[in-house]
Amino acid sequence: MYLGEQVGILYATNAYKACMVTVPWQEGASGLINLDNLEVLHWVDQLGPNLFAMSPQQFWKTYNVGCDCKYTFFRENLMSYCPLNALIQEIAGIIKNEMDVTGNVLVVNHVQGKKDKLLNCVEENIPHIDRIIKR
Repeated sequence: MYLGEQVGILYATNAYKACMVTVPWQEGASGLINLDNLEVLHWVDQLGPNLFAMSPQQFWKTYNVGCDCKYTFFRENLMSYCPLNALIQEIAGIIKNEMDVTGNVLVVNHVQGKKDKLLNCVEENIPHIDRIIKR
């Protein structure tokens, strides 16, 4: 049973726009100690062909957008052979090296310097995240 959840933003492979999703804490977690306690596998496949172990930090990256918060992007395991992410390609205007962005991308928001202090994402976060994607 999940004892908590956060609201993130999902950039799904064939979506027309980013959408708000709930990201549960890992089963049995009574609090959020750090990003490792999020059940991101609910939205992004970070295991790929290795079904028993993963290094979660290998598939996430944190960006500072010049405010008091940061966004961490979770992407799928590159060995999962996911479809191209058409939504991110459209936002970023990618026309070459399309294979650079595949699979779902999940974004969560947290206080700068404190990955254990997550903030629920809101619709107003999407333009900030889109600007990061366009870089």
